[in-house]
Formats: sequence, structure tokens, C-alpha cells
Amino acid sequence: MQGFHLGLSITTADGLLFIHDHQRLTLVEVNRNAYTPKGRVANLHQLPNVGRGSHRGLLDWSMPVIARGRLFLRTPVEIICYDIKDPKAK
Repeated sequence: MQGFHLGLSITTADGLLFIHDHQRLTLVEVNRNAYTPKGRVANLHQLPNVGRGSHRGLLDWSMPVIARGRLFLRTPVEIICYDIKDPKAK
């Protein structure tokens, strides 16, 4: 996929991809021919000062988890929870 950084992790549900990469969460709708970005949350967290050199993307490799209509995303400093339930679903 183009436009994503190192440390990419993907979770899928109901034909949607939730892509976590360098400080971002992107929602993508997919089909056989293409993917269509539906939304993005940027700057999920600040990079902590760990070690030397560039750690770009190396702290974002945790897999997003979906449970009971919620998406849980671990960052180096916290766990973020998003309600992703379809409001029309029972």
C-alpha cells in the first residue's frame, strides 16, 4: 500500500481495514479493484525519548484489536479506545 510508513499493522472488520502506522490510524474501505480511504486520525501520540537514532514507526507495531464494537489501539504511552459500532446495527 502506498502512503504508509514502517510499522504497519492491520485489523479488518465488516469490509473495512483499520491501519495503524507511524502515529496514525487510517480507516480504509476495500474491494477487489481498489481501496478507498474513509478517514484518518493523525498524531495519536508523541514519540517518547527512547534511546538514540531514529525510531520512526518502531513504536507503532502493536496490532489494533476489535472487541464488542470497539477498536483498541496501543501507543507507547496509552491505550486508545474508539467506538466503531454501526449505529444502525442491533
